[in-house]
Amino acid sequence: MKNKNIEWRKVADNRFGITKMALKDIGYLYPSVGELVGYNGILLGDKVIYKEEVFTVVVVSKVSRSFGLSKNGELPSTVTALPKDVQKYRKQKK
Repeated sequence: MKNKNIEWRKVADNRFGITKMALKDIGYLYPSVGELVGYNGILLGDKVIYKEEVFTVVVVSKVSRSFGLSKNGELPSTVTALPKDVQKYRKQKK
């Protein structure tokens, strides 16, 4: 997800491993309101490593403070993971 209207905010210590969250400005609908689109530098649509496998983030949950992950990059999510349990996927250079 590439968007200039994303703001990263630091959060208080928590058991989910969240250090910062990304909010996408939707002020055109409601002033000063943001849609949650990521945690810890990982945004909706990014590829991540979870349990040594590559997944795509298809859901960022505010309620469960987790990511919904999918192998094919489409909904529905097939795995739920806490932000502390995933790493951003970086393609290996050959």
